[in-house]
Amino acid sequence: MKFSKILLSTLAVVGLQCAFAKCEGTLYLMPPEDWMVKFYVLTDSTSTEASPRYDAETRYFKVDLARAASGENDSTFALANRLYMPMKYIVQAEWNNAVNDDYRYLKGKTDIKCPGAGNSVFVLEDPEHPGMTLVTSEKPKIKYLYVLPPDEEEWWVSAPMWAGDGKYASGMPLKPAEDRCGWFYAAWVQGNVPSNFIIFKKSDESLKEAVGIKGLGAALEPIALDMVFEVYEKDTLFFFADPKMIPAGGDIFAESDYDASGNCSYFLQMTFYDTDASLHGAFTCDDYPNQASNACYSANAKYNYPGEGAKNTVPCIGVTPGIVAEQLDPQTKKPSYNVESGCFVSVEAFNAMFTATPDVNVVHEFGSRGVYFYMNQNGLWQYDSYWSTNPSQAFTPLNDLADSVKNEKCTGTCATAATLREEYGGIRYGMASNDLAKNFISDKAQQALGDVYDWSLIEPKTGLPYIDLYPVTAGEFADGDKPNVYDVLSWDDRVKSEGNQHFCLETHSQFTYRPGAFLAVRGDDDIWVYIDNKLAIDLGGLHMPAPGYVNLDEFTGSTGKLVAGEIYDFDMFLCDRRTTMSNLHILTNLNLAGSGKPGNTDAVSKPAVNVAEKASGFTVRNISRSTLSIIVSGTSAKMYAVMDMQGRVVRQGAIAGTETLVPSLNPGSYIVKVGAETRRVNIR
Repeated sequence: MKFSKILLSTLAVVGLQCAFAKCEGTLYLMPPEDWMVKFYVLTDSTSTEASPRYDAETRYFKVDLARAASGENDSTFALANRLYMPMKYIVQAEWNNAVNDDYRYLKGKTDIKCPGAGNSVFVLEDPEHPGMTLVTSEKPKIKYLYVLPPDEEEWWVSAPMWAGDGKYASGMPLKPAEDRCGWFYAAWVQGNVPSNFIIFKKSDESLKEAVGIKGLGAALEPIALDMVFEVYEKDTLFFFADPKMIPAGGDIFAESDYDASGNCSYFLQMTFYDTDASLHGAFTCDDYPNQASNACYSANAKYNYPGEGAKNTVPCIGVTPGIVAEQLDPQTKKPSYNVESGCFVSVEAFNAMFTATPDVNVVHEFGSRGVYFYMNQNGLWQYDSYWSTNPSQAFTPLNDLADSVKNEKCTGTCATAATLREEYGGIRYGMASNDLAKNFISDKAQQALGDVYDWSLIEPKTGLPYIDLYPVTAGEFADGDKPNVYDVLSWDDRVKSEGNQHFCLETHSQFTYRPGAFLAVRGDDDIWVYIDNKLAIDLGGLHMPAPGYVNLDEFTGSTGKLVAGEIYDFDMFLCDRRTTMSNLHILTNLNLAGSGKPGNTDAVSKPAVNVAEKASGFTVRNISRSTLSIIVSGTSAKMYAVMDMQGRVVRQGAIAGTETLVPSLNPGSYIVKVGAETRRVNIR
């Protein structure tokens, strides 16, 4: 066996043809995952929209630069995802960076050289230096090592680390592999493969449990990875960190993943209390511009606010701390209402939101109710309601009840609670104005985060979006102006639809605390999160999508400071009480499904569909609005399946040659399965 030898040796451009085009040649681009399929080629003179085609032979997207409307003296170019703010761009030294104020900023930064007629240029993120651009005249020869970590929560709850010199101090996180569930990878441009490679957990500073050439549990011996690639004579190799997970007859290194998979998602079960404004008077409809009013007031509803829905009669608009008690009863696991807040007409009115109440709500606590968390590119667990395949991409998990109403399986109070009301799609965070004086950003937020123009960008110290770290002041997020943290250009892009918006939910679980743990939640309306039975995030009130963040290293629970390795309770309560919007976003490095390994909840590796045969590899892209392209080469697979993020099949069919088009999909995130392999894709 080859491993034994190692041990023994120790874009198509759409635009006007320019007669004076000087920027010529072929661009091969491997674009960032968050870019739309269409983007722009920028030169000093012009900008041209490109709609590239996937090149199956090179596995890049191909653009004929000669068709760009470049000027006579243009010899360099840059790339941009769009021409309005916030705009992301690619230049020679910067990968997927952002422009805060003026796209003309790029005019002096077009520094990728046009290759010239008959020549090519390859542009991609530098595998060895994330955040930087790799530009080369030939397809770069890159070595990829995929690592399947041990099947232990402490290994996969956050991205494992690797070091090329065998030392903890030089460690860097492996990247989650989107196309292989539970695998992580590192990559090197040929010639730079390390000779003392190890992997380890971030918490293991002493490297006591680090993994080397003999795998988990053996004395640490760094891997001469450069020699491994040389012996196998392959550009891609697979490493099984735990010898117990090696396929029968295989080695710790392999040329295939053997269809092995690990943990790349988990499911958080939730109990929903569905109601409606006609049943519970604390649930309202927005009557813009009259903020504190109720456009769907019903005189027959219980627990009505005084004033019959008139202007200024609905209390607690905007984030309102103090609605619930700081301590959570460990027996009842229900939040206690603080009467002094004045946000509800009675304790009974508040309690009814999280209690089965005749003629007021209907409880739905089926095993399938809840949300899936997926590990993002930064190795963090994430749920985002924007992944929804609902037309509006809103957080409306009870919309399926509409079918039950039609089938007369949901009648009476259930049918009334399932009423669909007008909604707009999820709102994006971004850059609302260049004038800070007009942004209504609180002094507290400016002191904590500085002058932030684009709230969707990543704060470098934490690796989290700036908006997740926004310290909310009471009364903020009452509307889209105060604070002005939203991408104003996304307002008009939101899809208008109907959704079952009036509901509450609660979820209860446990997690193992490890240093560095955090939780970031964004959404509307009321959100209360308890850690160790103490209030950790307090986002009560009727408000726009607002952020809450807790650094668990600094948090004190009911039992005191959290202790590494101990198990603590996690309890979250949410109510969507005001139309016309519903959003939920959670980002964390915790396994919120429970303190042990999640059981059979992985919608990616165990989807609810059976597609026979093996696919050697395929690519999926959103090639145009509502349409995806499945590009397959060298496979015997005959069928594909498209699933939503809960593993439910929304489309399936036959593979039609090299490229198969799947049209008429709603915007959102999907899992595409061909043979035994899966890919995730976002549809716009």
